[in-house]
Amino acid sequence: MTTTNEGDVSAAEKVYTWTLVFMCVLLMLFLVVKLAMVFFNKSKVMAWSTCFYCLCLVWVTVRVSFWISIELRDRMTYLELYLLYWFPTTIQFANFALLVLFYIQVITGQAWRSTWRRVCLPLYFVLTLSMATFTAIWAVNSNSSLQHAIRYGDEYDQDMFKISAVRVQLEYSAISFFVLSILFAFFGWKLAHVDSSKRHRLLISKPRSLAVFNSVLFLIFFTRSVRDFVTSQNWLRLSVANPVDQFGQIPTFSYFALFVVWDFVPTILLL
Repeated sequence: MTTTNEGDVSAAEKVYTWTLVFMCVLLMLFLVVKLAMVFFNKSKVMAWSTCFYCLCLVWVTVRVSFWISIELRDRMTYLELYLLYWFPTTIQFANFALLVLFYIQVITGQAWRSTWRRVCLPLYFVLTLSMATFTAIWAVNSNSSLQHAIRYGDEYDQDMFKISAVRVQLEYSAISFFVLSILFAFFGWKLAHVDSSKRHRLLISKPRSLAVFNSVLFLIFFTRSVRDFVTSQNWLRLSVANPVDQFGQIPTFSYFALFVVWDFVPTILLL
């Protein structure tokens, strides 16, 4: 009976994982087509949408590499596991920070070119590059901590708070998504309360829809930041809310649904 149950769980894990792979591949194909259309139509290469498509393509490539590696490879180094699983957090932050920059451009209008662009763009590049550097250095250092990896490797999900490297990255992820949630709450409120006389100039045709869109992004990023933080502190054993089990797989539909909501829905909303 136990063998049958284990076999059912294993089959379910493969279904969920390969479903994510299929979703990633579809998203990759869509993005490749969109980028091809940009260059074929000789559109503005450095437009916000083009930058978003490029970052999104990088993000989904890393994601699909993780899921395929989990399914097809028997062994993975901790360096590979950490980079493939956690680096998309940095890419996703950089991606949605672009939308924040676009909001700032819309709100500031002409002042964007004269003032705000000189402040916001350097800050964006410094922040995202610093986050990428931190994640890379963190992954290398974590991979070197073999003693902790051997000691806690088989308890990656149940006792992840004991692994200092994982705890640090969870806290870092929580801060990143919390910042994004606050930014979307602020700019969502800002754009929703623009005077009706200024909406046409600011290209805001449907303020209510825009408010709903930003509210959804706020909820997604805020709930993810809360999950990461409480998991890192071991305040609550979120076995259902942890995105993967100790083997990097998705054993239940709840895991799968949460991963789709936290990982894919924000990106799909912008496409």
